Amino acid sequence: MDCFGDKAREQMVRRYDISAVAHVKLLNNQKKHSCTGRVLTDSYYCFEYKGKNNGHDIGAFYCGEPTAKKFLALTGGDDPII
Repeated sequence: MDCFGDKAREQMVRRYDISAVAHVKLLNNQKKHSCTGRVLTDSYYCFEYKGKNNGHDIGAFYCGEPTAKKFLALTGGDDPII
């Protein structure tokens, strides 16, 4: 899932029901790949999605705090606690 840029995020919110599942602190030297294409080294958010028109189109993606805050603002979701 590609979530780089505001247009991509807005399209995702129109196409999917998106909710935050977790905000996780990474261990030392641990890395996670973001849906923006960047490598996360401190913490990440996990979001789950379900297609609005296709209930079988489901999955999850990871992103850093700036992108997560934008998704939370677009969806009106709550910020999960680390």
